Amino acid sequence: HTVAEIGIENIRTKDVAAYAGFSEATMFRYFPSKEILLRDTFLSIDAKLASIMTDSSYFRNPDAAPFELAAYAVWHKLYRYLIDHREETLFLIRYRYSSFYTDDVRSRLQANNGGLEKVFAVFEKHFGKTDPSRRTFLVGYALELTVCLVEKILSGRVDDNAAAEQA
Repeated sequence: HTVAEIGIENIRTKDVAAYAGFSEATMFRYFPSKEILLRDTFLSIDAKLASIMTDSSYFRNPDAAPFELAAYAVWHKLYRYLIDHREETLFLIRYRYSSFYTDDVRSRLQANNGGLEKVFAVFEKHFGKTDPSRRTFLVGYALELTVCLVEKILSGRVDDNAAAEQA
């Protein structure tokens, strides 16, 4: 919430603790630094988005619908989640393009992508065997484009109805 309101570069741990309703000292017991607090928040939201994708009925039963229809349904579910969770979306985009998004965060993010194996398996079934880095890129790129589109909608630069029609 605090990042969505004041931006990531201006964030102070005092503001985060005040919003959460506890002291800054209490926050530092759980998160030894602002960087770790932001990193863990980012990774948590990323894991939630991966869960939304892998919990899709399509990925539990990939032969139940044509791939294109299922891919759109999963994308739309992510899109709606991001639209409906404005603060998380703004946090994701601001964190991703900030100085806090380091090589350490990228490597932790890649380690978390193990949860997307169901998604990758379906892509492989449809497109054939591919290099794991290409699968990761494809899914990550689709997610990043979606987050960027939603950020433009939330900031009023693109109309939600027009964006949904174009998608």
